[in-house]
Parts: sequence; structure tokens; C-alpha cells
Amino acid sequence: MDPSSTLPEPPHAVPPATSVLGRALAGCRFLLLGAVVGSIILEAGLVAAGISMLLRSLACVGSCDAKELALVAIQALDLFLLATVAWLTASGLYTLFIDPSARTWLRAGVESLDDLKAKLIGVVVLALGVLFLGETFGWSAGPDLLYYGVAIAAVILSLSVFIRTQK
Repeated sequence: MDPSSTLPEPPHAVPPATSVLGRALAGCRFLLLGAVVGSIILEAGLVAAGISMLLRSLACVGSCDAKELALVAIQALDLFLLATVAWLTASGLYTLFIDPSARTWLRAGVESLDDLKAKLIGVVVLALGVLFLGETFGWSAGPDLLYYGVAIAAVILSLSVFIRTQK
């Protein structure tokens, strides 16, 4: 009688179906490459649109009034902030799920999904502030600007509460 045939299986042995499922699940993380590539394409498009907007505004420096020029600059900055959101999403998803050993600068301080959410919410709050600032330049007289500002403040407040309760 062979003594090795009577030994029980070690407790850490994984049944074959579970290991196949585990490998499949681990491989599915590479599906997030689509989100990473899509975010990079979005970032490039937003940066290109912002640069194009700035170049067109520089062409009318002598003929446009300062208020119109400031509005275009704020709108371009808003596009750049949205591009930052796209980059943070791409780099965060990549370093969290695809290549955790990525370079430090690529990680951008993102060590967990909660870190990524906090950074994204911070940039979204900043973008909302820039959006409101841009609207104040083009707004006509009336109480509607107050309602618009209160709505943006409510969104910012709810995002702030969300971040604080997550910690």
C-alpha cells in the first residue's frame, strides 16, 4: 500500500473549478483596459479642444473685450480640469487593477478605490467652481444666478459629506 495515497489533501488545496473561476475573474480585470484607453482618448480630446479654444481667443485679443476673453479662458480651464478627471481615472484604474507596480508618478497618490474617488470628487468640485465663475461672466441680471449658485453649492456640499463619511 502506498503511504502517499492515504494522506488527506492539504487544507489550502483549491478545487479545480474554483481555481479556473479565480483565474477567469483575475483575467477580467484586463477588461478595464477599455476604460483606461477610453479615458486617455477623452483626455486627449479635451486638451485639444481647450488648446483650440485658447488659440482662437488669442486671435481676437485686440478685437474682443476683456470680459469675453476672460470667459473663453475660464471655459478652456474648465476643459483642462475635465481632462484632469479623465487622466486621474485612466491612471487610477490602470495602477489599481492592471499594473499595481506602476511608477510612483503614475499612481498620483491613488492607493485604493477610495483614494481615486476622493481625488475625482476634488477635481469635480473645482470644475463646478470654475463653471459657476464662467457663468457669472455671461449672466444677465436676475435672481437665476443665485439659484444656479445654490444648486452648485448643494452638489458640492453633498460631495463633501460623501467624502467625509467615507473616511
